[in-house]
Amino acid sequence: MEYKKWQLKTVDKQMALELSDECGCDPLISLIACARGIDEPQLLDEFLSDEGFLCSFSDRPEVNAAKQRILKAISDKEKICIYGDYDCDGVTATALFYKFLKDLGADVITYLPSRFGEGYGLNAAAVNKLKTQGVSLVVTVDNGISAAEEIALAKKSGIDVIVTDHHRPQAVLPECVAVIDPFLMHDIYFKEYSGVGVAFLVACAVGDFEPEEILYKYCDLIALGTVADLMPLRGDNRIFVKAGLNKINACRSTPLEALISLCGLNGKEITASTLSFGLVPRINAAGRMENADIALELLLCDDETTCRELAARLCDYNAARQEKCKEIFESACKEILSKRLDHDRVIVVCGKGWFEGVIGIVASQIVQRFGAPAIVFCDDGTGKLKGSGRSIEGFSLFDALCGVAAVTEKFGGHALAAGVSLKPENYQTFCKQINDYAAGMPRVQKTLYIDCKLNPAAIDLNLIKTLFALEPCGNGNPIPVFAVYDGEISSITELSSGKHLSVTVNKNGANLKVLCFNMTRGDFPYSAGQRINIAFTLSVNLYMGRENISAVMKDIRPADYDETAEEYNDLLFEKYLSGEFSGIKASPLYPTRDKIGAVYRAVLSSPNRTQIIARSGIDSRCAEISLDILCEIGVVHKTDYDNYAAPGDTKSDLTKSEILQNIERG
Repeated sequence: MEYKKWQLKTVDKQMALELSDECGCDPLISLIACARGIDEPQLLDEFLSDEGFLCSFSDRPEVNAAKQRILKAISDKEKICIYGDYDCDGVTATALFYKFLKDLGADVITYLPSRFGEGYGLNAAAVNKLKTQGVSLVVTVDNGISAAEEIALAKKSGIDVIVTDHHRPQAVLPECVAVIDPFLMHDIYFKEYSGVGVAFLVACAVGDFEPEEILYKYCDLIALGTVADLMPLRGDNRIFVKAGLNKINACRSTPLEALISLCGLNGKEITASTLSFGLVPRINAAGRMENADIALELLLCDDETTCRELAARLCDYNAARQEKCKEIFESACKEILSKRLDHDRVIVVCGKGWFEGVIGIVASQIVQRFGAPAIVFCDDGTGKLKGSGRSIEGFSLFDALCGVAAVTEKFGGHALAAGVSLKPENYQTFCKQINDYAAGMPRVQKTLYIDCKLNPAAIDLNLIKTLFALEPCGNGNPIPVFAVYDGEISSITELSSGKHLSVTVNKNGANLKVLCFNMTRGDFPYSAGQRINIAFTLSVNLYMGRENISAVMKDIRPADYDETAEEYNDLLFEKYLSGEFSGIKASPLYPTRDKIGAVYRAVLSSPNRTQIIARSGIDSRCAEISLDILCEIGVVHKTDYDNYAAPGDTKSDLTKSEILQNIERG
């Protein structure tokens, strides 16, 4: 199994107890809050409150310049275009600013570029089209910060541009009426707004409103975009999403009601997780599969029948999107495993004909499976490779792309998500350079943050319901993760015809059942009676009208797992893959005859690489080296990218293995 790095947060329990008394909250809440840096009464009160004061952009010179130009355009009856993006954040930002300007009496239209024909952001063809439509002012939302050339063209065409964006600025800023981006505002403490969040605060300044005055009107849209773009749910974002969820649950708008109904969520509490896994993928699906205008049309619609028709189309798009993702993910995994890219610092893959609309999702799936930053490119035969990347904490994809900018055509994004395009002839150079860049930095590993240890005897429904006070949970304020250390597996039960497992863990005589989703018995390398550490989340499951405890596994490892030693072994294996053998003989990676034999027997019981490694019962990296040796001497051979077979009639002579000889020489 791939192990995450665990970080158990250390907290002064006495301080947490005093904070609990002062704020009148449950001690578990104050303990988790302290672990997350919310360790003062005022901070905790603000965090738990349903109200709060939002940042205002109204006193900023760039915002004032935008305000004056927008008000002039309205007064002079100029045609204004809100230029958005095809993802959920861009669509919600477009809907919000369009509604706002319509209420001010503006002559306003919207423009969402096609992911396929135009790509992200402002482009020359769009500028020319808007010119022919009589547009004299463009306001970008969720884009524009990297469109210096396109904005220069707009200016030459007689179109003024106001940029509102939340992406990190590059070296050259656009020259236009105003550039409004939190990352250019050096005097504000909070910068991690979504595109729709920035659009809202600009709208407040233009209309001379305090943000709190009109938050309710737009908070459902802001919540959707903020959750969709994985913005941290702290500061203003927490206020936005909390208000949005309260509104959605109390009085759903016609568009969202239609979508919620078709998602099968009627009668259920809508949470940030519901938005993230239920509504957001369907809104995103329009831009991924065809045209984001359909999603925008839904968000601007108030006719019940039309809303249901549009929502149904989004659900159909989402189903098609899921099929595409599955197809490309399987193809990408085949390439990764056949070329042994799963041990690269940055996994980069490219496929001919891969559907551009879903490669970002596939990149996320690769990160989840292999625990490394990933960039997925598609080659559609146009002479340019288009890529989408996702990363993990500690490795900024945006900074990495800056480091290899010379071989790219265009790139942009955040630390954890970015887009990039390049010429096909530069692909191999790009792969090498971005991995060389990563090799020059400390190795990053997916980190699992443990909020606190729990004894199974302490877990009941009341404890879990106490955790509701931490909602909304999401990026920057994750669902709490707990751990049982040095527990014993008392039973393992297959669920759903073997697709999932239920593992019962015993500690001091108390049991806890933990669900392991998408894990077969063959993938699970532990047996009843083994002592393990297990990390999990807790929630309440309602079944047949009865509330039950639901614990879902986040990670599991042997009770005696040594994280420092494992990091060193990872580095040894990385060197092995590059042809260096020093240090292996004195480590758990050393493939003794017994270990090689264990791997051979595992091949006889299962052809799949993952199950071979799990069933061998040895270190996973040692198992891979052993497989290499068995293949080298012809005892085992690959049948495809991830499967092996042992003919059974081949003589074993380990002395012929050059790998073993190199390891012995060290």
